[in-house]
Parts: sequence; C-alpha cells; structure tokens
Amino acid sequence: MKSLVRIGTGSLTVIITQFITNAVMNKVIAVYCGVAAYAQIGSIQNQQQIILPLSGQCLATGVTRFTSRNRYHHKKLKYHVANSLFYSILLCLVVLSLCIVLYVSSDFFDSLYILVYVALLPLVVVHNWFLSILNGLGEAKRYLKISLITVLSNFTITTVLTVGFSTHGTLIAIAINQAVASLITILFYLRKFEIFDVAYIRFNQSIFKKYLKYGCMTFVSLSTIPLAIFLLRLDLIEKYGEVLAGQWDAMLRLSIMYSLVITSFLSIVYLPKITNLRCDVEIVDLQYKFIKYVSIFAIPFFGVIFLLKGFVVELLFTQEFLGMLKFFTPQLTGDFFKILTWVVMCYFVTKGVVINHILLNLVFGLLFFLMAKISLNFSSNISIGYALSQVLSFIFSLLVVSRFVKNASVKYKSKVKSSF
Repeated sequence: MKSLVRIGTGSLTVIITQFITNAVMNKVIAVYCGVAAYAQIGSIQNQQQIILPLSGQCLATGVTRFTSRNRYHHKKLKYHVANSLFYSILLCLVVLSLCIVLYVSSDFFDSLYILVYVALLPLVVVHNWFLSILNGLGEAKRYLKISLITVLSNFTITTVLTVGFSTHGTLIAIAINQAVASLITILFYLRKFEIFDVAYIRFNQSIFKKYLKYGCMTFVSLSTIPLAIFLLRLDLIEKYGEVLAGQWDAMLRLSIMYSLVITSFLSIVYLPKITNLRCDVEIVDLQYKFIKYVSIFAIPFFGVIFLLKGFVVELLFTQEFLGMLKFFTPQLTGDFFKILTWVVMCYFVTKGVVINHILLNLVFGLLFFLMAKISLNFSSNISIGYALSQVLSFIFSLLVVSRFVKNASVKYKSKVKSSF
C-alpha cells in the first residue's frame, strides 16, 4: 500500500509538472510564433511521430512485456535486456538510412529540422528502451525521475529557443529536445545499469520475430493517427486557411495536455499490470475496473474543462485562438472514448494477437481519416469527424474483444471436456 502511494505521489508530481510546463510552452509559442505557425509546427511533429515508432521505439511494448515476465529469471532477463537494445539500435539504423535517402531523393521529408531529428535518433531510441526496461521491472522511482528530467529539459530548451528565435527556435527545439534528454539519461543513469551485459547479445531469429510482432502493433497504433492528421491538415489549410489549421493544432496540443493526466497514470499503473496477466478472465476483469475508474474521473474532469473553455484558451494561448472554441465539444467527446478504446485494445497486446491488433488500428485510423474528411465537406469543425470515429472505434473494439474472450472460453471448455 505504501509503495502504491509513493508511486501515485511520484506520478502525480510528474504529471503536474508536465501539465504546467506544457501550459507555459503553449503560451510562449502562441505569443512569439502566432496562430498560423502552429500548423507548421504540427506538421513537423507529425512527421516525427511517424518516424520514431518505425525505429526502435516500436519495440517498447514488447520490451516492457518480456522484461516484466522475466524479471525474476536473472539469465533470461539479461538476455532480453541486451538483445532488445541490439534489435532497437538495428532498426533505428535502418530507419535512419532510409530517412536520409528520402530527404536527398524526394520531397517527403523536406525539412532540415527533420534531418537533424533523424540524425539524433539513436540517442532517443536508447532513452526509450531504458524507460521500457524500467517500466517492465516495476522500477517506478527511477522511471519517474527520468521522466521528470525529460519534462524539465524539454521545457527549458523550447522556451529559451522560442523566445530567442520565434518559430525557427521552436522547430530547432522540437528537433533536439528528445536527444538532449536522452543524453542526460545515458550519462547519469544508463552507465550504472547493472543488468545490461554485452556478452548476452546474440541474434536469435525467433526472438527477433517476437519483438517484431510488438513492433508492428506499436508502429501501426502510434503512426496511423499522426499520418491522418498530417494529411487532414493539408486539406484544412487548402479549404479554410492556415489560421483555422493553426487553431485546430492548438486544440490537439490542448487535448494532449489534459489527456496526459489520465494516460500517464494508465501507462505507469495499468500497462505493467495487464502485460503480466495471461488469463482472459483476469484481463477482462482488470479492463472493466480501469474503464470504470477512467469514466468516474474523466467525465467530471472533461466537464470542468468544457465549462472553462473560454478562460482556458485565453490563459494558455492568445485571443487569436478563440476560434478554436468550436472544437471543444467534439474533441472532448472523442478523447474520452479514445482513452477507453486504448484500455480495451491492451487485450491484444497482452495476448500477443498481432494481426488483429494491427488490422483494428488500421481500421480506426482509416475511420478517423474518412469521418474527418467527410465532416470537412459540410463544416470547418473537423473535430466532429474525430468524435464520431472514436465512439465507433470504442464500440467496435468492445465487440471484437468480447468475441475473442468468448471463443477462448469455448476452446478452453472443449479442451477440458476432451481431457476427461
């Protein structure tokens, strides 16, 4: 109980710090860059969000799961720790080479900021790998310390560069932020990491395939929405201009801020718990509990944000951004159901059902893109399509998981009968 209270207090400290620093950063960017610059900043970030999961970051869920399951088996743990880093770096170098080729030969990654970000990717991958190991080991104290250092580092760099160089400063900060935080982690924490042993690195095709399964799941789930947003932003700019696109991006940033309060807690508490379960009944029971907990907290929390939306926009942005008020109702609705869908979808991560997880995330991403695209034909409020897609995604994910659990139960019963 004391341990849970300490973890809860530490998590709350990190979440509050991240919330405050994000709020200040948004205000600084709004004042020094203006509403139209938000669209350009959002475009660069979306490209980063597509690149990072494709590199070693996509293995993070698998690393957490295998570490959690082997934490009491010293040799197996050392093997997974060493080889998960090897596989992460290997993928990272492949992606780095591919991005450089694309930058030189095409217009897909046409920004120098992206090239700088890609060049620093190995540092970021090592940092994220280390956090995944700590998460799997249940070392919440060290995990939270590194998270806090990362938050404060990002805040300092972004604020100083934005004030000094406006939009260009913000874009430079976005390119180097994660790498700087990663360097701090490597220098102060990773060198003291006793369970990492280079001698255990051995390429194993079957183990690599297991990591790739989780890599595919993570890549699809993390990159489909950023890709959809990237394409929708282009459409929004063409039809309604950069100002509205900037206001929508500001709404997305605000969405990340308030959702962070819930998702951070779920990542630290819920994800390690569910990845360690194997029984369908236990998994579904845990999911039901967390859906209930999330609903009890999120509904009044989102309600307060909606009631104070005018004050929130003026506090965190400027009067230029008041046009984003129309996005609040559908965005809050969509975010609530998106969080619930994430809780449900963890079933596939725990069971290692790769194809279904990938297909469902592709369906959800396509659904969001199509619904938002259709809504743009009738209204400038693109968030309406987002809300509808998230409600449908939640219902669909519940139906699919229920079907899986039912089939597993039938197979188990028939197996028991045949054994007699």
